[in-house]
Amino acid sequence: MSVWRGSQMPYHYKGTIYIRSITENIIATSKELMNVFSIRKSMDLSWERTPVLGADIDDLDLNEVQKTISLYNKMGSDIIQDEEDFLSRNGLLRNGNLTNACVLLYAKSPIKYIAQAGIRLAVYASESNADLIDTRFFNGNIFKNIDGIFQFLDMTYTKRVKVDDLLRTEQWDYPRVAVREGIMNAIVHRDYNAISGLLNIQVYPNRLEIISYGSLLQSMSFEDLAAKGYSMLRNPDIA
Repeated sequence: MSVWRGSQMPYHYKGTIYIRSITENIIATSKELMNVFSIRKSMDLSWERTPVLGADIDDLDLNEVQKTISLYNKMGSDIIQDEEDFLSRNGLLRNGNLTNACVLLYAKSPIKYIAQAGIRLAVYASESNADLIDTRFFNGNIFKNIDGIFQFLDMTYTKRVKVDDLLRTEQWDYPRVAVREGIMNAIVHRDYNAISGLLNIQVYPNRLEIISYGSLLQSMSFEDLAAKGYSMLRNPDIA
């Protein structure tokens, strides 16, 4: 089981802070706590936690926030009703300011403040990029974009229907779970800090390409990613 590092470190259990050491949970020493706070400080200075000047609660789709709160309440022991309380607890509202992550996740129009937030989806009739059939731009928040992209893909592809006696089954003409995983990962791990870094999804007759701007994190190598299977979050609040 792989668990992502939280974005609100350090965490405590019954007043005691633990760290993971190989296969054990041990009480953190003062030196280890200093390291944890150093990591937390660097995360607090990250792009996704930068305040968005001029944005306020009225810019958010509060219905979308409430959907998340509903799921959050089912998963946790604390029951939250207030939108501002929820955003503050999750680092999306800091010192009265909406963060970049908050705008990407919940704003009615993120591109008003973050021009590179959009996603372009193009469909081609052949292997040539000259044979463009259709193109769409998704400029909503992350949740709206995910819904819109998959509604479009479901309309683009068809289902195969198989009838065996009285049993009728349907199957998509594309690997929906794999495609969803690829697109979700691209959205979550994008380098949103780059103004020119759009996310492009290109659909060809025999394949689908996802082109997401950005390089590996500084502390990672291709060997870490491919051979060792290491995973790090570029955008922990969004994730």
